[in-house]
Amino acid sequence: MSEPIEQKARGKSERSGRWIYGVYMKHIARTPCVIGDGVRPEDIRHVILYDGFSDWNMPRNIEGEYVEPDTVGWYVGMRDKNGKEAYEGDIIRWTNDYSGKTYEREIVHDKEWNRYAVFMNGAESHGVNKYLGYPNGFEVIGNIYDDKTPV
Repeated sequence: MSEPIEQKARGKSERSGRWIYGVYMKHIARTPCVIGDGVRPEDIRHVILYDGFSDWNMPRNIEGEYVEPDTVGWYVGMRDKNGKEAYEGDIIRWTNDYSGKTYEREIVHDKEWNRYAVFMNGAESHGVNKYLGYPNGFEVIGNIYDDKTPV
């Protein structure tokens, strides 16, 4: 049985550069006036919300951190063969059962089919769930923000 897809995202902290995991939210950083003032692109901040620390029997705070908008990626609802969560922008590696050839590709959102996929041979997309069917599955080996661009 597969786990349910969570509305989980990740993004790199503007402050520390480390990965933040949680719920993504666009935040308007100021209150615009209702007359003659609109929300400008520079008013929008990108936030990941997550559970804060709590001590024994104390309520947990919800905390948030501003993240770099171009690093935000959604959890694709699957884990690799090592149990690591897979996100948009991750680079995965798998070996084709028939040819024995190993591939490395970026996980992207294929808008045409509305699925998370990898693109092969330029334009042909394959759903990421296909690679779970291989005996060795796929492995997350990095991401396009911290590591090399896939071949």
